[in-house]
Parts: sequence; C-alpha cells; structure tokens
Amino acid sequence: MQQEYEYDLCAEFRVNGDLHKPNGPAVIWANGDWDWWLFGMFHRYYGPVDADNEEWWIHDVRIK
Repeated sequence: MQQEYEYDLCAEFRVNGDLHKPNGPAVIWANGDWDWWLFGMFHRYYGPVDADNEEWWIHDVRIK
C-alpha cells in the first residue's frame, strides 16, 4: 500500500513538456502551495516563486 503525502497531488501547466504558465503558478499543490515556472525555469518578476519561502527568481537565476 502506497502512502499518500500532501505534496503527491497537484495541478501542472505544461507546454511542450516544460512547466510553463505566464500569468500564474504553473504548479498548484493539493495543500494550496504553488510554484511559478516559465519555459521550464523558476521565474516570477513580482514576488517569490513558491509559497514556502521568500526566494525570488528570474529565468532560473536567484535574485533575492
């Protein structure tokens, strides 16, 4: 029997296999957390890329 964790279920937005959503989080986890991706890279101009921390990334480069 496989145990299900809170991060096992999510909605993903992909384009050509890469996580990608220009106007919102590309991954939305079952527990309400989210991750922003653009063309398969961590990316968000105006805030943190995920719900867990305060890291800001632009085109997969950490800037804060």
